[in-house]
Amino acid sequence: MPVLICTWLLAQLATVATADAGDVAELEILGFSQDGGVFAFEEFGVQDGSGFPYANRYYIDTSGDSFLKDTPIRVRLDDEAATLDQARLQARQKGEAIVGQAELAANRGITAGFNAITELSADPYR
Repeated sequence: MPVLICTWLLAQLATVATADAGDVAELEILGFSQDGGVFAFEEFGVQDGSGFPYANRYYIDTSGDSFLKDTPIRVRLDDEAATLDQARLQARQKGEAIVGQAELAANRGITAGFNAITELSADPYR
């Protein structure tokens, strides 16, 4: 009898689908234009479910606190064989027409404060 129960339990466990974590984008601060008029950052990841890699670049006019024309730049590669690096490269190439990567890298600034998405105890309004 115990062998039968163990066999049944193993069969049940074998049919349980594994759960994957939801899609959570990574964030990278790209930097500022040389004059400080533009701030840029990128979010990227792999979509949960489809497995498609994506990269979004945001370019913000710091004087008006608004997106620059033709931004954000959104790239999603609808191919499970595509890599995250490929999606990020395409987004970066499109962004070169707005502010060059070298200029952003030279003016990275500092991150003065940041609450990780996993930090549940933080007050989101502070």
